[in-house]
Order: sequence, then C-alpha cells, then structure tokens
Amino acid sequence: MVAPSREYDADFHLELLCSSALHWPTWPSRMTRMTRHVIQLPSNVPTFLWHTHEDKGVPSENSVFFYLALRKAGVPAELHIFEKGRHGVGLAKDIPGTCDWPQRCQEWMQTRGLLERR
Repeated sequence: MVAPSREYDADFHLELLCSSALHWPTWPSRMTRMTRHVIQLPSNVPTFLWHTHEDKGVPSENSVFFYLALRKAGVPAELHIFEKGRHGVGLAKDIPGTCDWPQRCQEWMQTRGLLERR
C-alpha cells in the first residue's frame, strides 16, 4: 500500500496536520490504561498538545496528565493551555490568545523539521 503525497496550505489545513497529536480522548478512569499505551510509544514520536480551561467536555488536567506520561516515557512533547475556548474550538480564529495555537504548532513542526520554513 502506498500513501499519496500531498502539499497543504498550512494556514488552511494546519488543524488536519496536527489533529492526530492534538486530540487525545481522556477520562480519569482510563488514564492508567492510556498511560500504559504511551509508555510503549517509541521515544521518537514528538507530540504537540493544546487545551483550554473553558473546555467543559474534557478537563485540561487530562492533557497535563498525558503530557507528564509522555515526558516520563521519554517522548518529546510540548503543551499549551489557553484560558478561553470551548471543547472542539478548532482553529479558534475569533478567540484572542487561543487563536495563537496554530502558529505555535506550525513553529513547533518547523523546529522539528516536519514543515519547511517559509
């Protein structure tokens, strides 16, 4: 099987590029089981996380726990928690402060060589 190669405009598709690393469904009762999966990850799987305090669907502490589990497992990780933004806010274009997350993700990806610098 061969995966097709595509180029995406980062301003428009950054959410798609980052989504697998960003959205980790977490519940306190499942954290131990998930942490075991994190520990099995190879140490070269860098992870970018962001969350908001206003998220009523998933507490921001879950991203903190996930970040700590990644660090304990030796996985390179970066975490940003913003004050404003509901669950599923997407690119947060109309939310001051939180709207910075795509730029931070882009810079993080460029630093790791995952995106070319413009």
